[in-house]
Amino acid sequence: MNSDTKRRILRLTVALGLAGLISAQIPMQGGTALAKDGYPLIGGKFLGTGVTNEQILTGTTLGVLGGALIKGLGNKGTVAASTGGAVAPPALPNVTALKIPLLGDAERPIYDVVSGIPNQFSGIRGLIDDCGDMVGSLKNDGPFTFLAPDNGILGNVSPASVSALRADKGKLCELLQNHTLIGRYKYEDLVRHGNKNLLTLSGNTVKLTQNNGKVFIEGHEVVPSDIAASNGWVHDLKGVIQK
Repeated sequence: MNSDTKRRILRLTVALGLAGLISAQIPMQGGTALAKDGYPLIGGKFLGTGVTNEQILTGTTLGVLGGALIKGLGNKGTVAASTGGAVAPPALPNVTALKIPLLGDAERPIYDVVSGIPNQFSGIRGLIDDCGDMVGSLKNDGPFTFLAPDNGILGNVSPASVSALRADKGKLCELLQNHTLIGRYKYEDLVRHGNKNLLTLSGNTVKLTQNNGKVFIEGHEVVPSDIAASNGWVHDLKGVIQK
């Protein structure tokens, strides 16, 4: 017999005992045990004491109701704690189980790191060069996290769109700034943040989301790798952020 069953039996025994004691005081000819007077022998008192039967019944009832309420609230709290409440947060990848490749060069700034991987980022490096301010930004102390669309992604953008972007320096610089997060974010940091808006160098925010164990920014997947730089991190982004 487990402890919970023993407690239930004890409560039932006490309740039945109290009911038996009170009912034993009710006269055979009728009447009520709640009366405070009218009984020559006990005068409506519980077992002849100074406590009335009414007080005994009231106290017992309140005690039982209070115990049931406390137990109900306790169970509710247990369920809420175990399920996370009515709205459970999305399951995130196990950060400690992630095996993220570490690339780059922690001794060089983001601009130099991107320039040093031409087979992957020569396209975005060319756009950075067309926005002179971004060259200086990605070389300064930061800290920044640069979301770099790789050559394969930029290769899917029409040449006309790229030419129009290069012709509009203001739009080009803002696009590159939207790809530059304020702060250092390793891949596992992005995972830990869950769903959140992240501030960019342009002053705009971009939406970080998680889905099926993958990380997305503005709906574009972030490749699970960390490319180190002296002033932050670089991540391969499978898309171009449009704001």
